[in-house]
Amino acid sequence: MIRLVYSSNLSAHTTAADIDEIVERSAMRNADLSITGMLAMEGGRICQILEGPEDAILYLFARIETDERHHGVVEIGRQPIERRAFERWGMIRRPMMDVVMIAFANEH
Repeated sequence: MIRLVYSSNLSAHTTAADIDEIVERSAMRNADLSITGMLAMEGGRICQILEGPEDAILYLFARIETDERHHGVVEIGRQPIERRAFERWGMIRRPMMDVVMIAFANEH
């Protein structure tokens, strides 16, 4: 299992409502793939933490990198994990600072 953290900029035509819809759909799809995580949006910037089986995470991240709603996708970190920080969350939207604090708190 791995945890992958990335950030990206949203395309100009992507709205907060679009992101809410994506999070809602992703929560169901990610549950099928055994992916959990957290997403934050601030202005036009996204930061997301994904956890789960390595092959599923890498497949999802490759899709995000080619998604027209994202540009400037940057992988911030990738690490193996023994247990999930977001075990009960298929995907949840939180404030940006929450994602930053959790991403770094779970590294230690």
